[in-house]
Amino acid sequence: MSRSIPISDGIGVLDDVEEAERIARLIHHEWERDNPGETLDMCRADLIAGLGPGIAIPRTFVYRRNQAIVGWASILETDLFSHRHLGPWLANMIVLPDHRGQGIARALVRHAMDYAATVSDTLYLYTDNLQTHYLSLGWRVVETLEVDGRPTVIMSWQP
Repeated sequence: MSRSIPISDGIGVLDDVEEAERIARLIHHEWERDNPGETLDMCRADLIAGLGPGIAIPRTFVYRRNQAIVGWASILETDLFSHRHLGPWLANMIVLPDHRGQGIARALVRHAMDYAATVSDTLYLYTDNLQTHYLSLGWRVVETLEVDGRPTVIMSWQP
């Protein structure tokens, strides 16, 4: 599957298998220490599943700069195995190091929130280090817990 319209700058939907494979490898590399049970195949599965036509969730949004993907965020049915009863989740939020500090993460999160408002009444995420960032975007803390030995908060957002 190939992109129908190349986007030079801005947010679009992930719609290319090769790009999904590349992003899956980067996600796995970024979080393999923090999520030792998550395999590359697991990372790949949600990205590939979202490529199908008419699929609302999972859905991955990418930020392109000069046609190169420099950041992404996904909406997944579940992201925290201990809390499968909650969902959907904002997940896989990554901006490549050379592009951080430029508002790309905030733009991706806002875009994902806007999209989630069309498919769900509540969106969840978990974080061990960005609680203040998400609070500034209107999220609220639902629960504090330990995930893989780290203090973590589950947060929710409602449109």
